[in-house]
Amino acid sequence: MLSKLPIYYIQRFVILLMSASVVAAGVFTFGNAELFDRIFLGVLIALIVYFHDDKNLASVFAVIALGRIFEEVLWLIPSIEYVSKILIYSVSFIAFYMLRYDTLGKAAIFVLICICGAELYWYLTAYSKHPNVSWFVLLILQDVVIRHLLFMRPVVFKKWAPYMSSLPLDLQLYNVYAIFFVVNCAMIFEYFLRHLFLVNSLIIFDLSPYINQFIASVMLWFILNYSIKRTSLFNA
Repeated sequence: MLSKLPIYYIQRFVILLMSASVVAAGVFTFGNAELFDRIFLGVLIALIVYFHDDKNLASVFAVIALGRIFEEVLWLIPSIEYVSKILIYSVSFIAFYMLRYDTLGKAAIFVLICICGAELYWYLTAYSKHPNVSWFVLLILQDVVIRHLLFMRPVVFKKWAPYMSSLPLDLQLYNVYAIFFVVNCAMIFEYFLRHLFLVNSLIIFDLSPYINQFIASVMLWFILNYSIKRTSLFNA
């Protein structure tokens, strides 16, 4: 027991140091979402390596990391023309329909129908300043899919580790992605205000980078706080 004490305190110190570093990173990169996203992904990868023996917890980090990587890859997509939009909207509708057991899946179907109606209106009226809302469709698709993976994680990752179980962290992150979903939908409907009803509203547009980074910082805090408790549990 005594021989384990130094290792225990080293583990606690490492995660506490990481927590303090993340808080500092959140403060000093506030407004620089791209840099914060890189730090966030780096922390997730480090935690996956650190908790590689605890596959139940590591799989939670893997789900979130996949979501962050997906979002980074989206930035590599060039300007999306109508053919690409049709593909994105079709795939998204199928995914939302399949995940309609989630309330957000149903809400996403409604949002997508509104978007398709707006796109049709802009096309028929030859509106030249139509916004690229397909980016936000991909973001709400990510939100709904990540929630599904967190909800079904013990089943999805069963082949990786047979003794999977839901963790309190799953529910915390599940709810965080609901907030991301609301913010992304608010962005879409503010676009509608500007480009359908000619209301010059930029409140959500201006605040969304800061709101999203704040939410991501809270999410990362949940992750690190649970990791500290998990380390304590294993070394009790």
